[in-house]
Amino acid sequence: MVSSSSSATNTSDKPYGITNIKAYIPFNLDIERMNYDAWRDVFEIHCTAFGVAEHLNPPDDKTVSADKKEWERVDALVKMWIFGTITQNLTQSVHKKNQNAYDLWDSLENLFRDNKDARAMQLDHELQNITQDVIPEKNLVNYTINGLNLRFDHIASILRHCTHFPTFLETLSILALEEQAMNQLQNRLVTSNNQDKSSSPSILNVQHVNNNHNSLDFRGNNKRTWWQK
Repeated sequence: MVSSSSSATNTSDKPYGITNIKAYIPFNLDIERMNYDAWRDVFEIHCTAFGVAEHLNPPDDKTVSADKKEWERVDALVKMWIFGTITQNLTQSVHKKNQNAYDLWDSLENLFRDNKDARAMQLDHELQNITQDVIPEKNLVNYTINGLNLRFDHIASILRHCTHFPTFLETLSILALEEQAMNQLQNRLVTSNNQDKSSSPSILNVQHVNNNHNSLDFRGNNKRTWWQK
């Protein structure tokens, strides 16, 4: 059985067993990659697992004074872990004489938070100043027709082959009217089904009328529209 004093000793010695921090944190914090959130999370997990997470917070005077030399040794170790997992450029940016691990940790936090806000502002500015290429109206019409549901196959075929190619707004108007007609037909079918369960002949008749309606509206000679002229 391990005594409490022996257990405490083993716990306090645990951080010193790390000879290669890269084995635990396999990537560097890099301002160019903007990977601070991931690095911070992994580093905090590592410090918690090795019982030194308090060194990422402002020093507690009571804890430091209880065993100052030991606290300074562990604090220096945490600083070594930080320097061992950030790029050389970052080291030059945040290193200051006589700083403790928390000072270093906080400097990185401030640096990346400021750069994150600055980057967000830059992206917002870029988005506001993007000059988009104008899409030709014919292309818009084609995209609309090609993306139609199968229910619109009939009207889509008419739009593709009409003599006067419709504008985008005209296309939307035609499609809206077609959808309205289909919805009205569907409502009639539902009403008919509710009135007579054996309504198959009625359905066929309505469909026949609808086909004639479409023919007269879009192909017939009796009712010519603007794009058939």
